[in-house]
Amino acid sequence: LAGLGAVATVASTAWLPVAYAGSRLAPQPAPPLRLPVEGHADTFQTLEALAGRVVLLNFWATWCVPCRREFPALDALAKEFAPAGLTVLAINVEDADANAEVTAFIAKTNPSFQILRDADMALARAYRIPGMPTVLLVDRKGQLRWQHSGYEPGDEKQYRRQVHLLLAEPA
Repeated sequence: LAGLGAVATVASTAWLPVAYAGSRLAPQPAPPLRLPVEGHADTFQTLEALAGRVVLLNFWATWCVPCRREFPALDALAKEFAPAGLTVLAINVEDADANAEVTAFIAKTNPSFQILRDADMALARAYRIPGMPTVLLVDRKGQLRWQHSGYEPGDEKQYRRQVHLLLAEPA
């Protein structure tokens, strides 16, 4: 993933300050999300149910080493910013063949956020996910605002900065 450390260039002053280690997205409505919640039969999560909150979407897979390394950082963000209005949703893109691996990983990490399953990758395609892991931020109005692909230790500082900026915006 070339250029992950590069500063994203933006033409509009509405995007200041400049985002690092990721890309800003022209505000656009987030594609609809309705996915099953892992470990809770017949329970689904939607973006509509989270209206008014900033939502961090993390697309991941158990076979992805950077995805597994990123989970503690996501958990720390979820715990730090949940009271201020952040919801973290980790979206696993593996099919039913990976059920045992997904269940074991969740049991081992015990995240404070919901794990959703996109087994047919329809949502990943709708969001145009370039690779694993990918983090997207959706603002309080349901607009996609920021994207980052890949993970290296320290990237969570950029997540924290972008979350902070979105939480500071009026609802």
